Amino acid sequence: MDNKLSHVAPVLPLDPAEATDDISVFVNDYVTLANIGLFESEKGRKQRVRFSVDAGCHYRSLADCEQRHQVVCYKSIVDEIENELSIGHVDTVETLADRLCNRILSDKRVLWVTLKVEKLEAIEGAASVGIQVTRRQKRG
Repeated sequence: MDNKLSHVAPVLPLDPAEATDDISVFVNDYVTLANIGLFESEKGRKQRVRFSVDAGCHYRSLADCEQRHQVVCYKSIVDEIENELSIGHVDTVETLADRLCNRILSDKRVLWVTLKVEKLEAIEGAASVGIQVTRRQKRG
């Protein structure tokens, strides 16, 4: 049998001093109430909204993540969602997603965020409607 990978150099273990870890801190399917919607029938009442967040972080090593203050915490992501919702009515899921991405990326340890915002009661017969966006830290 011909080994097509025989020309590939062996992978050597990294020196621990050179190792880095990219991790993803996530919150999946967080459901809460929000004042959201363009239509008059949506104003003045809260509706169920689901959030899924995936925040990419870079650490020198997972061993650096021993203390809470050293890591991006999933609880802080939920807090940012609730803090944004406490401000009041927002017309669109796009506006809400924009604000939440900005909040999450204000932590410079977060390199990128993928955020999914779903309204669960907007269209009868649909489990959800909404958007998903990925935003990266601005370089510079």
